[in-house]
Amino acid sequence: MTIIGRPAFAGQEGADPSDRPVEDTHDQDTDSVPAVLSNDMQQRVRSALVAYARGKAQHAVAQALGYPRGYVAAVLDGKLHVTVHFAGQVARVLGTDISTLAG
Repeated sequence: MTIIGRPAFAGQEGADPSDRPVEDTHDQDTDSVPAVLSNDMQQRVRSALVAYARGKAQHAVAQALGYPRGYVAAVLDGKLHVTVHFAGQVARVLGTDISTLAG
């Protein structure tokens, strides 16, 4: 809802629940993964993805990860590095966290 050209604040009538402040978790102590995955970590992610993808259509795997099919194929073929975001998506699809997946 807009009141005289301004959006309603969280808690006000008509406020969008997605307008609520997001908690900043940057300074919380959590398991950490380096910004760049080592070759060993990348291989662990690839191996886990290969096991997940076995028997599934490539487009279904890509869709589950939220990446284009060609990108997923290039990562699996070792033509592209496994990014932290990609590893996070693989972890999400597998129901685990990135620290456990990347080892």
